[in-house]
Amino acid sequence: MPNPAAWNAVLEQYARLHNPERELPKGVHLLSDSKCVTIFDGYEKAKYHFLVMPRYPFPLESSSSPSSASTSTSISVPSSHLTSLEALRKSPYCLRVLHALQEQARQVQEMIEEEMLKKEGWKWPIHIGFHARESMRHVHLHVISSDLISPKLKNKNFVILRNPLTPSSNSRARHYNSFHPSLGFFLHLTKVIEQVEASQKDTNSTSSYENLLKVPLRSHYTGQQYPTIPKLKVHLEEEWERRGKEEKRRQALPNKDGIKAPSDSERDRGADLVQGRAKKVKVDRTEEDVGASSGDETI
Repeated sequence: MPNPAAWNAVLEQYARLHNPERELPKGVHLLSDSKCVTIFDGYEKAKYHFLVMPRYPFPLESSSSPSSASTSTSISVPSSHLTSLEALRKSPYCLRVLHALQEQARQVQEMIEEEMLKKEGWKWPIHIGFHARESMRHVHLHVISSDLISPKLKNKNFVILRNPLTPSSNSRARHYNSFHPSLGFFLHLTKVIEQVEASQKDTNSTSSYENLLKVPLRSHYTGQQYPTIPKLKVHLEEEWERRGKEEKRRQALPNKDGIKAPSDSERDRGADLVQGRAKKVKVDRTEEDVGASSGDETI
């Protein structure tokens, strides 16, 4: 296990593992290939919440190098290019990394949607994106279901770059606004790729992003404002249940191909990602959009 003193380097250490499926703590690994690894978020903020990271070394074809197209030796993205989204966007290899993350995120999304149908009988949106500023070293992509229902969703935002092992007046991590899909702190992957392809830079300052986390709590479903997280959570649960019932009623009506919603037995088949999460060992200071349960959770 990583050294607790290096709380903000846990993801970086995970990305350097030669065999993440075997070497990661029990219940943490979900999916990996030669370029990326996906893990369960240690402090999930929704019913389904995973992190996709580029592995290090991140292999490149020799022709990918801006300065060594003729070399026959294999190369990799420098580790300094992978420390954060901000660093990655400055890298000449940015799009290669983003596209690899996108490909694995699509696989994760398909797994989640299959599990949604089996367990709940309907599927709801999944958001794929980055936090504009992270507290954990090593760039990581969130794949998170839009319900934002989790016991670990406690406060409205989080504190950027705070060590959860060091007490402070801002020690409680706050999360909701960091995952609000339209507030601006959660950067959708497709939008980031579009900006990089168009050579558009992120001109927002860290302070401007921090200010986004301080705005009043508003439902990402209705836009209604709520004074506290507990009241917002009641609304989120009720809205998710209402939408689920409506969708299942809609599915109960045969479509043009005569296909109806899956039966209870069909939903029960297969692996249950939510139950799998319950079996996993909690990751020491691993990605939680900031801080530990007793302090700032990590993003």
